[in-house]
Amino acid sequence: MRRHSILLGALIASLFWTGILVGRSMASIGAAVAGAHAPRWDYNCIVKGSAGDGSLTQNAKDLGKDGWELTSVVGNTLGGGYLLCFKRPLGQ
Repeated sequence: MRRHSILLGALIASLFWTGILVGRSMASIGAAVAGAHAPRWDYNCIVKGSAGDGSLTQNAKDLGKDGWELTSVVGNTLGGGYLLCFKRPLGQ
């Protein structure tokens, strides 16, 4: 169980830092091309149980109503469940 927690933590951290790095790279490119500041994002990642219980769809719908856009879904093959990551413009 501890191994699953460590792996899930490492997965979440790597997704977070990948998003930061990609976001900064894209912001630099976008600002240079558009001549304006690229939008800044707020991120929200949640861990949910199996896809068969309907909670994944309901969570995505609920967060979508609040302006969140689903950006990635990662299956946890070791412990089951899914990691869902959402983004929306800052200040929304």
